[in-house]
Amino acid sequence: MEGGMTITTTSNSKPQLSWNDLKVFHAFAQTGSINSAARHLDVDNSTVSRRLQDLEKQSGVMLVERTSNGYRLTREGSELKQLVNGMAEGAGNIHQWLKEKESVLSGRLTLSCCDISMPRLSTLIRYFQEQHPDTQFTIEPVRHLHDSGLTVLISQ
Repeated sequence: MEGGMTITTTSNSKPQLSWNDLKVFHAFAQTGSINSAARHLDVDNSTVSRRLQDLEKQSGVMLVERTSNGYRLTREGSELKQLVNGMAEGAGNIHQWLKEKESVLSGRLTLSCCDISMPRLSTLIRYFQEQHPDTQFTIEPVRHLHDSGLTVLISQ
């Protein structure tokens, strides 16, 4: 939970909100309790409580009402929950997009192999292309593997 984005404004009268505090608020708003939010975030209950108080102090808005039965969102807290849900969804979309970009393989691969390797190699190529559809293969048969200058061992 260390580091993170801070939302700042140019006006001195506007609040500065920490994205980390908003993530804690989001966890609380989704789970409905300090304990569940703490478990979800893998932090202490006191951290969740402190971050919620910090967010209220920074924003100047009461977001969580402390009752004899625990905590609940105020009207303003419910409004913020909707906004933060959108932010969390956007952050999740960015994370997914980056993950997809990280794992995309594309281009042409040329393999040199002996005829004896072809049946096993074609199965591996098919599997590889299912995982990475933007790849193309060229297979160059050779009499002896050492003729190609490369050595590859395919085993079961």
